[in-house]
Amino acid sequence: MKLKQLEKQQRRCYELFESKDIGDAELVEQLESLKQAIATLNENQRQLQAKIAELEHSTVALKEVRRTLKSLLKSFHSIEAGKQNTLLRGFIQSVHVPPDRDVTGMHIRGTAALKHLNI
Repeated sequence: MKLKQLEKQQRRCYELFESKDIGDAELVEQLESLKQAIATLNENQRQLQAKIAELEHSTVALKEVRRTLKSLLKSFHSIEAGKQNTLLRGFIQSVHVPPDRDVTGMHIRGTAALKHLNI
């Protein structure tokens, strides 16, 4: 949104220049300032996208998953059914089952909530 806002300000500067409301020096100064702000936002966006890509490809050891699930299962049975479904939806983003329906090749993608789960 901020990038679009800055691009809109750039267009406005050109319009003001064309209508002779601002001079050459002021136009150059404002455009340079906007250019620097856009470059900074683009660099921030690139860094964030790199961090997101890095997070999406991280894996967790199977032993750690089993230990956590066993611990979670003990607490899970004491919760009423409606809350169980809500809890599961909060932890699981997606489940991918292979075409041969072999559950040993199944991939479960968890949400960020799992990273902060302490049992």
